[in-house]
Amino acid sequence: MLKRYSYRLIRPLLLIGLLSGCNHAGIYGTVTNHEGEALPGVSIRLANNGEVNAVTNTLGEYRLNAKPGQLTIEYAKSGYTLVKNTLSLEQSSSSLLPVVEMWNLPSENSVFLYQKTLYTPATWLKPKRYYMTDDTSSYGTIREPDLQTTNPLPLIVCFKMPRYDARLTRLHQRKAQVPQDEKQTFDVWVPAASISVNLEPLVPSDPSLLKLNLFEELEPARYALHWGALDGYTTIDDRMYMFEILEKPDPLLGGVDPKLDGQDQGDLHIEGDAP
Repeated sequence: MLKRYSYRLIRPLLLIGLLSGCNHAGIYGTVTNHEGEALPGVSIRLANNGEVNAVTNTLGEYRLNAKPGQLTIEYAKSGYTLVKNTLSLEQSSSSLLPVVEMWNLPSENSVFLYQKTLYTPATWLKPKRYYMTDDTSSYGTIREPDLQTTNPLPLIVCFKMPRYDARLTRLHQRKAQVPQDEKQTFDVWVPAASISVNLEPLVPSDPSLLKLNLFEELEPARYALHWGALDGYTTIDDRMYMFEILEKPDPLLGGVDPKLDGQDQGDLHIEGDAP
C-alpha cells in the first residue's frame, strides 16, 4: 500500500521533469585560439542568467543545455579576448555551433606586430622638435626602429590604445642642425608622407584589441604609428611607435638579406634591446 502511494506521488514529478527537459535544447561546439589550437578552461555562460553553464575540456570542447529562442553566449578566459555570439535556438534540437576563436592578449598596453600568437612590441618614444638646415622644423627622432619585418601587410595590433585619430606616417631621413652651432648637423627621422589607415576591433565584442587596417601594401621604409605626436599634438598620446618594412631579397638572384639570414622571409627581425 505504501509503495503504491509513493509511486502515485513520484509519477507526476517524473512527468514534470520529462516535460521540462523537452523544453531545452543541446548546444555543443569547440573553442580554439586564433591559430586553431584547442583552448581548455574557457568559461561559457548564457548572458541572460550570468551563471557559468559549461567549461571547455582539454580538447576545447563544450556542451550545455538552453531554452529555445534567441540566445547570447559569452566565452571568457583570463588572458584572452571576450567573445559574445548571438543565435536562435530551435525547440528540442541539438545544435553544433561554429568554432569560436579567441585571441590571446598582450601583457602591456602598446602597439605590436602579431605573428603566430606572439606579440612583438614596436619601438616607442616621444618625438622631439628638430630644426632643419633649410630653416624649417619638424617633429621626429634620431633613433632607429628595433622592430623589422619583410611582410608588406603586417598585422599591427594595438592593445588598450585609443581607437580613433590613429595616424600612420612614413619617415625619411633629413639633416638637422645644432641650435648653438648651425655648422654641426646630424640625421633625424621625420615625417615624409601619411598613409590612410583605421583601427577596428579584432573581436567585435572586445574593443581592447584593435587591428590596424592597411588599404595598400607598405613599401620598404620606416614607419611610425601615432595619435598626433608627430604633428605636435600630445593630448591623446604623446608617443610614436616605430617599425620598419625591409625589402625582400630576390630569390631569382639567390640573394639573402643579411639581416634576415636564417629566418623565414616573412618573419620579424629585432635589433638591440627593447625600449
